[in-house]
Amino acid sequence: MELQSRGVGTLLLRATAAAIQSRGYTSMRLGVIAGNAGAARFYQRLGGAFAGLEPTGWAEGVWHEVYRWPDLSVLTRDAA
Repeated sequence: MELQSRGVGTLLLRATAAAIQSRGYTSMRLGVIAGNAGAARFYQRLGGAFAGLEPTGWAEGVWHEVYRWPDLSVLTRDAA
C-alpha cells in the first residue's frame, strides 16, 4: 500500500515531536541520506531548517543532510 501524500509522515513526525517535547526537550534534529530531494522538501515544508551535512557513521562515504527544528512547537501546535 502506498502511503506517500496521505499525511502519514506528517502525523508520525508530529507525534515524535510531541513525545520529545513531553520529555522536556524544546528542539530536535534528524538526518536523512544526502540527495533525498523528496525528504528535503517534506522536512522543509514542516518547518525543518537545513543545518548541514554529517557523515552517517555507519557507512564510509555516506552523508546525512541534517534538518533541525529549534522550536518544537512549530510541529506540535497544529497537531491537535
